[in-house]
Amino acid sequence: YLSTDNYNDPIVQAALPELLWEKFEKQEKRAILNLSERESSPEDFKVGREENTSAWDQGQRWRETEQRLNNLFRDEENSTKQQGEDFWLSRCPQLYRLDTEHILETASWLTQEFGVNHILNEPRLLAYKCSDVQYGLEFLSIMMML
Repeated sequence: YLSTDNYNDPIVQAALPELLWEKFEKQEKRAILNLSERESSPEDFKVGREENTSAWDQGQRWRETEQRLNNLFRDEENSTKQQGEDFWLSRCPQLYRLDTEHILETASWLTQEFGVNHILNEPRLLAYKCSDVQYGLEFLSIMMML
């Protein structure tokens, strides 16, 4: 669970807020009616965020993500190494904690379809699942043609 030391780290603080798609996904998984809690006293309810952040709060997930993004773009003239950690995290702090595989899947698809500059211009797209980015950009392109 989130240690007191890490909770005060500004990067961790910025990465904590859930994205809209994460909230929807969590709500879809939640039980509609949970009768097991009907006899619980108010003292039994947990207050606050009870999320296990040990997989990312030390920066371990971000280091892997950043390294793999750099490897993905290593042959590009606009290498992400030139951009640095501040570039990515200042525009989308949730990249610090999001799943590396999801970020890379989205990055690979965006690179194939639009090139690296599209990602560098809008790095927040990496915070979305690849299927959602594909659908959203396809929808926008159709709407632009109308």
